[in-house]
Amino acid sequence: MGDSLIVVFAIFLAVALMVIYPLLVLSENNESISQLAVQTITSEFVERVTTLGEIRETDFDIFIQRLYATGNTFDVRIEVSHLDENPSRRAVIMNPGQTTGNVSFSVFTSSILPHIQTEGGNGTYLLKRGDTVIVTVRNTNRTIAQLLRDFLYSVTGADYQVGASFSGTVVNNGRL
Repeated sequence: MGDSLIVVFAIFLAVALMVIYPLLVLSENNESISQLAVQTITSEFVERVTTLGEIRETDFDIFIQRLYATGNTFDVRIEVSHLDENPSRRAVIMNPGQTTGNVSFSVFTSSILPHIQTEGGNGTYLLKRGDTVIVTVRNTNRTIAQLLRDFLYSVTGADYQVGASFSGTVVNNGRL
């Protein structure tokens, strides 16, 4: 009786290892491919924005579609750090008697998206030479690899596994 119980347990263990381990390896490989794709897509978007000097609605929509094609859902955050055109006047008002270098102010996704998402479909957010664009992308769903790791190791990992963050400095002024 004891030997047959050990044999049954060994069979279940062998089947579990033959199914779970390959599934874990395959899902982690898929996650790595998704990570690489997201990094590439994000860097191409930032490169296009900094080269053109504007964030276009069509470019943003293509960027989002390409991200979602990886099979994940994402939180996309855009930050544009504008160089202040008249820093000396603002510095005198804020800090009288002190000289300053470059002064910038940031605009975030919640202010940028209304500019580019218009009914006519020709919305753009114009940038100037020297502005900095930072795009951060993080997945909001749990990937299969995350679920399997949490199940096997009984440890919760990071909130996201697939993500990227790229920045660039605008080299051309947008259309005026």
